[in-house]
Amino acid sequence: MVRRGGFVARIGLFALVILTLFAAGRLVPSVTPAVPAADDLCVVAPTRIEALPAEAFPGLRPDQARAIPADARCSVCGMYPARSARFAAQLIYDDGATRFFDSPVDLVRFMRERGQLDTARQTQALAARFVTAFDQGRWLAFEDAVFVHGSDVAGPMRVDGVPAFADLPSARRFIRAHGGTLVRGGAELTRRLSAAPTNAGSPSGHGHAH
Repeated sequence: MVRRGGFVARIGLFALVILTLFAAGRLVPSVTPAVPAADDLCVVAPTRIEALPAEAFPGLRPDQARAIPADARCSVCGMYPARSARFAAQLIYDDGATRFFDSPVDLVRFMRERGQLDTARQTQALAARFVTAFDQGRWLAFEDAVFVHGSDVAGPMRVDGVPAFADLPSARRFIRAHGGTLVRGGAELTRRLSAAPTNAGSPSGHGHAH
């Protein structure tokens, strides 16, 4: 009986120690927060995304392309264009304020829907619009770029991102590898996307992947 009583006492003491540690927070199980995969770029757009002020890009004229800040958000869908830089686009107002977009598709949509998406600046003049050369990574004037519409290369939204190229030979090499059709210049791209149905690759529809 003495031995059994001693054993019970030790169990009781052990239980008391465990309860004390839990109360102190030292034995609370650790929980690893859920972190999205690195390539899961679908983001719910904030209610309003403001243009970044000219002061964020010191030394640059309004007609000069800007590097994409890592935390810049697409003014249409809320994604981070820096994470898909080969498709990125930008728009610069005449006062140097800048908006970024995850692809030429969203740039076109923004321009078409400035009355809803750009209420504070909808009548303000623009200094420049740029898209990224898909194969070179440099900025191109939106008006002069050559685009490929309908290829098998998915853009940031997991649908056709309409990659841009500096010249016809570059675009044609891409088409030989990935399909699609040539679109010459930003004005023609705007017409093409405006006539497209509201689905993948159109300026009024997105295909988010979660």
